[in-house]
Formats: sequence, structure tokens, C-alpha cells
Amino acid sequence: MSKSNRKEKFPNNEYGKLPPQNVQFEESILGGIMSYSDRPEYLEATFKFLRPKVFYKSAHSIIYKTILDLYNSDRPHDILSVSSELERNGEIDNIGGKYYLTYLTTIFCSYTTIEFHSAFVFECFIRRELIQLLSEKINDLYDYKIDIVDIYDTLHERLESVFDFLDNELVHSIDSIVDRTLNELKNVSDGKVNNVIKFNDVLFDKVYVMPYDIISIAAARGAGKTRYLIKLMKGLFESNKDVCALWYSMEDSDTKIMRLWASMDTGIPDNRMQGKGDKLTKEEYERISKSMVKFKSYDCEIINDQESISVINRRFNKFMKKKGREDKFVFLVIDNIMLIEDIYNATNGNAIQIEDMVAGSIRKIVNKGKRANIKVVIIFLHHMTKEMESRANSEEAYRPKLSHVKGSTRFVDICSIAALINNPGMHKDLIKKHSVLPDIKCLDSEGNTKFYKRESILSNLIIVEIAKNRDGDVDENKMICRYLVDMGKMKFSELKALGL
Repeated sequence: MSKSNRKEKFPNNEYGKLPPQNVQFEESILGGIMSYSDRPEYLEATFKFLRPKVFYKSAHSIIYKTILDLYNSDRPHDILSVSSELERNGEIDNIGGKYYLTYLTTIFCSYTTIEFHSAFVFECFIRRELIQLLSEKINDLYDYKIDIVDIYDTLHERLESVFDFLDNELVHSIDSIVDRTLNELKNVSDGKVNNVIKFNDVLFDKVYVMPYDIISIAAARGAGKTRYLIKLMKGLFESNKDVCALWYSMEDSDTKIMRLWASMDTGIPDNRMQGKGDKLTKEEYERISKSMVKFKSYDCEIINDQESISVINRRFNKFMKKKGREDKFVFLVIDNIMLIEDIYNATNGNAIQIEDMVAGSIRKIVNKGKRANIKVVIIFLHHMTKEMESRANSEEAYRPKLSHVKGSTRFVDICSIAALINNPGMHKDLIKKHSVLPDIKCLDSEGNTKFYKRESILSNLIIVEIAKNRDGDVDENKMICRYLVDMGKMKFSELKALGL
């Protein structure tokens, strides 16, 4: 190893002791960070308060600065990437060469202890800062030419700077939080800031979607969740001027989304637009064309490719930082989460771990937006387990619960809003059971009552509810809505039923 790699930051003090440090902890932290490069959720706390100058060993400071630069620019920070970056910067020899990096990855701690080791290394740094500061002032105390008040003022100022560093990195100041909150409230009250996002949707406009929300829309396959998402997104762009979206539509093509949006405006079914049945008349084509021209004003990019969460992260980071989007609500939409490459290609043995990693990465995307003061919102679609569709659930009309959400529970844990969709028309036994029951009394748009046959309603009904907990209980504010739908024409009409 080079001399700089062995050199300590300052020599032994006059008491014959090494300054507070733990080089072994530093080694295990760096080894752990490089080894868990693909598990960012385990490293957020470490990256939050460790800075290069915290490390006692100069080589470790250089390595950590390189890792931090890679992390902050959304690039991988595994051993190969770190080694390559050190070579590019001409620092590889200063840290002991590639051999030393390899050594670090052989002695790394488990991810459960990285945060503990990081906290201890940080504490050692603070102790060293205090020792160095007090040592400098001891000699001044022996010199009567130096005013004692000056010594005190200097010492007090330097001590404050040390503890300010500690506070800023590890503790959220109550004063600053209160000031920031009051400032946000004043801006909202004065109309300078709008923090509520509208979707022109009966249910979601009651939920009050806010910046940094993570929204999950879960349903059984074929229940209509993608069509409901398409409806929500059109309402989003029509109801807000300051929104943009990067939309991963890995099931429906971008042209199909345009056709379905046009169906909502014109009432012309998607099948007819595709040439199935009667040809479009000239008047119908002109109506569709007029509708689609309007979509050009939407700040939206649609990607049909399957990609890994790391690629999605990098694309979205670039998307949200594009000029003109600084003050917008920036949406990341994923349809659906199970088609992300990492999960799609996972084997049975590591599926849950991969899903946990993806969930952690989604949370990290939101946190990154928050740190950059960018109003990020994430919506992802998800599937239900076969248990939801089993006959054992027929007594509850196949109502989905959070416990039915497929895969890792982390996808539920990271959500601030979880919408569950039920499509009773998928279940023939349920329709048959209700066909012998009395007709349903409903209110029309003008407030008049009308009776409908139950089987007719159930065959064209979608129920969307906002779940509160793992049992699927609905919020106290009755966060549930029933829609009569025509999927071809993309019509969603609220069903106000009396005694359903």
C-alpha cells in the first residue's frame, strides 16, 4: 500500500494515545457499501450523515468521496465502478490500489450493522474535532498576552460550528421544521403554492393527493386497473397546468393510450378506431383528430419498454431535472410493478428480496425528489394473489384486501395511498347469486330514482376503495366509489345506489 494509505490524519497526542477512531469499522462500512450497491434502501442512513472528512484514514476518505459522487449521480457504486472512477481521477494508487478495494469487500459487515458502524465512526469524528480544538487553545491559556475573553469567544464559536455540523447531519432542528412548515402554510394560504393535485375523479379528489405520495392501484388481472389509470391520467392533465409525467406503460402501447383518451372525448370505441367493425366516417375521424391534437400540450413521456429499476431511476432523475419542470408536480407512473425487469426475471429463491429492493428504490426516488425540492408523486399498478379470486372469498363478493396484494409486503408499506379495485362482473357465480335478488334503486345525474337489475349492474361495475390497513378496511370518510363503466368508450359514471 502507498504511504498515503497508511498515514493518519494527525499524529498521536501528547497523552500518548491515538485519537478516537475505528479503522476496522471504516473498512467494513466501505466494503458493505460496495457489496450492497444494489440494495440502496440499506444505505440511505449512512449516506445521510457520513461525509468524506468523517473517516480517520485518508484512503477511506478518498474511497468514500468517490462512492458518494457515484451515488449522488445515480450511478452504480459497486467495486468495479468505484475502481474505474478512482483510476479515472488518478486516485487509485493513493488508496492502495485495486488490491485494497478487493480486500475491503472481503471483510464487509452485514447490512444490519452498517448503520451502527457508521454512527460510531461519526461519533469518533466529533470527538477528534473537539480534541483538536481544545488542544489548540490550551497553549493560548498559558499566554497572558492573549485576552481570556478572546479565547472564550473563539472557543465558543468553534464549538458551535462543531455541534452545528452534528445537528445538521443527524438531528432535524425543531425550530427549522416549524419555520419551514409555517412558510409552506403561508405560501399555500397566499395562493403562491398549490399542493393539492386534482384528477377529475370522484374518489381520488376526496383523497387529496399531495407531493411525495406513493400511490398503489391493485386489482386482479383483467379487473380494469389499467383503464382506470388511463382515466386518472387524462383527468390529471386536464385539471392541472403544472404537471408532467414519465409513464412506463409496459402492458398497453402508447398509441393505445392515445386512442383510449380520444374515446373518452368522442365516445367512439377503441375497436372502431382499429378498424374492427364499421369504418370511421370522415366526421368521426375529424373529431378524433381534434381530440388528439389537444394531447400534444400534455407534458408526458410514455415508455413501452421493460426496464430495470436502476434504469427507471436514472431516466426519471433526468426527466424531473429537465428545464421547465422545476415548479411542476412530477409523476412517475409504472404499469405494472411486476413487469419491472428485476422482478420479472427473478427466480423463486430470491423473488421477495428483489421485490424489497425495488420497493426501497421507489421510496428512494421520492426521498431524492424531496431533497431536491421537486414535487414527486409515484403511481404504480400491482396484481392480487389467487386467494382474492378463490371461492372462499365469494361471501365478501370477492372484495380485495391489502393482505391479497401479491408479493412482498414492502409494496404496501411504502404507499401513502392504496387503492383496491374490484370487478364483480368477473365472477359468474356472484352474478348468478344476485340475479334472483330485487332490483337496485339508483339515483341518476339529475337526482331522479330509477330501478336497475342487479346482474346488469354487476356486469358493468367497478368498485374502487382506498384501503386503510391490511384488513382492507375503508377510511372513516367512506373512501369508496362505484362506477358503471363502458370500457370500449372509456366511460366511468358514478353509481349512486340506495341500499346496494
